[in-house]
Amino acid sequence: MTTERFVVAAEDQQWFDRYGWRSVDDVLACASDDVAAVSRSSDVVHVSIDSTMGGPESVFVKRYLYNRRSQRIKQMFRGTLFGKSRARTEYEFLREMCSRRVPTVRPIAYGEVRKSGFLRESFIITEGTEGVQSLDMFAINAHRDQSVNHDAKKDIIKGLATIVRRMHDAGVQHGGLYWRNILVRQSSDGGYEFLMLDPDSGGKLFPSPVPMTGIVSDLSQFVASAMSLDVRGGLRSFMCAYLQVSRLSDKHRQQIARLVKCAIPLASQEIRRMAVTEAIDWFRDRVTLAQQQSETIRAYATLDEFFDVLRSSESVSNSSLDMNLVIQFSFSDVDEAGENRQHCLLMEKGRVTVGSSLDSQPDMTIRTDSDTWLAVISGRPDAYARLRAGRLRMQGDTKFLHFLVKHIDEVSRLALPK
Repeated sequence: MTTERFVVAAEDQQWFDRYGWRSVDDVLACASDDVAAVSRSSDVVHVSIDSTMGGPESVFVKRYLYNRRSQRIKQMFRGTLFGKSRARTEYEFLREMCSRRVPTVRPIAYGEVRKSGFLRESFIITEGTEGVQSLDMFAINAHRDQSVNHDAKKDIIKGLATIVRRMHDAGVQHGGLYWRNILVRQSSDGGYEFLMLDPDSGGKLFPSPVPMTGIVSDLSQFVASAMSLDVRGGLRSFMCAYLQVSRLSDKHRQQIARLVKCAIPLASQEIRRMAVTEAIDWFRDRVTLAQQQSETIRAYATLDEFFDVLRSSESVSNSSLDMNLVIQFSFSDVDEAGENRQHCLLMEKGRVTVGSSLDSQPDMTIRTDSDTWLAVISGRPDAYARLRAGRLRMQGDTKFLHFLVKHIDEVSRLALPK
């Protein structure tokens, strides 16, 4: 037996009906090429709304899709068989954050589909916010472009500490306070504004300020993101602003040492997550360019064509890379000998060499199939479904992905027809 739950905030019901979202299936079937995030069990798409409908200018639709039996069983052990879906939990948590005046995205609706009690699909819709960027991507770009000066960094650190303290004083433990779950934008007065989003299932609501165990949990996640981005310094200033003191006491230093210890094992996971985030950001740009300016994106028909282009441009300089780097590609397609196809790239002092065998351990390995890789580098929208299905995996030090995609962009531009 199939059951559905569909809840829309009262102030949004009219424009929802006008847009045509009258059921869970309507929302789950919505199509958008503007994908903000994708994983094996979820995706987030940005949907523009006609202003004449009386609603927001845009919304984000986050969909959880549990198509495989193993995923449904996993969700069952997380409490969804008799409890709430993650979408419903997030919707209700965000509404409570709003009521406690914690800056966050406004939740609009959620829905879920169950079959024989098992959760099959769910979604949450939040209002779009213009001019924002996730804090991790903001930090990555600021570091590379050197676009944020010392005074601005001090303002950002103080602003972040203030907003996190405000959240904790309001009794909200976020549960996933990584930089990818914090939005940042520059305000009209030159300062910075922050929004908290995607509270984790480990988040909690308290009738009074968050206890120390919850504070350490949240702040260790925050510090793990800084570690994974190799952001040095700033922790002392952040903690002084958070604790509202001018100098740290011995007790404060002990607390900081505790949260740093908790952050260390989380940092390696964040490195992988941020590499995927950056890859999705790069891929979104490619899809947009392929749709709007198709002549600026090289479309590859075969793997041989792709690697031939790399070989023809082996001397292209990658000046931002000051170390040797070995990247291995392992494609699940088999060759005439019945073996998986493999290629490797050696980046050495601004020169890139393409080969078929490795003389050393790769720094990063990309495992996929030829159709998925060609869809990704050509900016084809069907790559989203392939990424969601887990058909592209990365192993090793994924922070080097930036240098790979930068080189691909450089050689692709050179290979475009004149």
